[in-house]
Amino acid sequence: MKKSLAVIAVIVLVALLPVIGNKAVKNAVEDRLASLQNEGLAFKLQKEDKSYLKTHLFYTVTVKDEEKFMRYLQEFSSQQLPAYTKSLVDGVEFGVDITYSNIPMSEKLVLEFYPTKFSESTMDSLQKEDKGLYELISDLLTKKALFYHIEYDVTSGEFNGYMKDLDEHFKVDGKNDVHFVFKGAKADGKGQLLAPERFHSHVDKIVAKITQGTQKLDLDVEGFASSASFASKTSYVSSSKIEKFRFTLDEVQDGNDTKVVLNLDKFAVEGSSDTQGEDADFYLKTSLKKGDMIEGAQVFHVENFRFDGALEGVEKESFLKLQKIFQEQRQNVAQQEMEEAFMKIFSHGAKLKIAQFSLDAIETPQTQKIDGFAISLDAQLKPDPDFAIKLKKDPNLFAKNIQARSKLDFSKEFYAFINTVYPLDLMFAPYKEEKNDHVFFDVEYDAGVLKINDKLVK
Repeated sequence: MKKSLAVIAVIVLVALLPVIGNKAVKNAVEDRLASLQNEGLAFKLQKEDKSYLKTHLFYTVTVKDEEKFMRYLQEFSSQQLPAYTKSLVDGVEFGVDITYSNIPMSEKLVLEFYPTKFSESTMDSLQKEDKGLYELISDLLTKKALFYHIEYDVTSGEFNGYMKDLDEHFKVDGKNDVHFVFKGAKADGKGQLLAPERFHSHVDKIVAKITQGTQKLDLDVEGFASSASFASKTSYVSSSKIEKFRFTLDEVQDGNDTKVVLNLDKFAVEGSSDTQGEDADFYLKTSLKKGDMIEGAQVFHVENFRFDGALEGVEKESFLKLQKIFQEQRQNVAQQEMEEAFMKIFSHGAKLKIAQFSLDAIETPQTQKIDGFAISLDAQLKPDPDFAIKLKKDPNLFAKNIQARSKLDFSKEFYAFINTVYPLDLMFAPYKEEKNDHVFFDVEYDAGVLKINDKLVK
């Protein structure tokens, strides 16, 4: 009998799991929506479909308090939001579909959202000023073209999703032809959707072709990827990569064809800011495999550009104070407040390191393809607690507190080219060293004393 009761209890418990799970997940969803409603959003449940195993909820979402929602968005940004952001969210309505399994933790929560309308004032203005653009936006809203799909793991906070492909032809002002393509957009990450701790996105292709009278503009981007991870608004690591970037501006006027072309292959940039320790540290690394700038018969070409640099040991409190001043664009900031912050930074000292700044090859309208250069730098602004007091007595103190070592390696062809632009040899010919078609400078600077290749510069 006891075994039979136990079996029945297990069966009842399993049978009730979807009911319990439905209630638990729905409560979690409603709690999250309630917190967002406190930040200026309004949610209205339009439809609820429940089966034994799944639940589907459909909400409409609007911004009911633009000021409050703008303040909420600003919490996640270290930069001041653009002034037009408010007008973009004003009156916008989104449709949000939420689907989840009634069995706890068996499947991810699925979110699908898309704009369903813009404010009446925006649409009325568009209808009067540009009927073609009005009809396009109305069509995009009707067919849910701006559609996002996200699968969210409630337990781990991890998510992944995609945006619906776009391929649209339309006219602006009734005469300018536009073709826009946005394909293969995917993303994944972890954390809150509005402010994830980690976020990665990839877009296979972005195309924009615009014809305006005698002008044609073509933009073609392939393999765009970006990643970011955040410990706070000021501590982050971010990177972006583009496999191919093509931009062409072509104008035919009075029988003359003027064309400007910019091509980039394998462009990457990575930056980070770390303010979690006692000091603030910043890092930047960028590279470009190949780049072309062509204007008519004029060609500017580079190969294998690299930069890898770091600024370390910046006095954190003063840096954050200055950052806040600049971000808030405060007009009434006392000059003394900024000067004190800068003085603290200079008194604390800092280190600037450029591990690599190089270019393998370059071609310009004035030269054929030639070898480039390689530069490194290790510099330090020495700590000096009495910096502010000494600076008033001796304005040259800043230079005296600098210690640096730099190595410069130019190909002879590149050095000759630089001399046509800026006559370096007038000053540095007695100090340069030459070997195997290269020109070298080993530069040392310490407390106002400058040496180049062990020769004192007077």
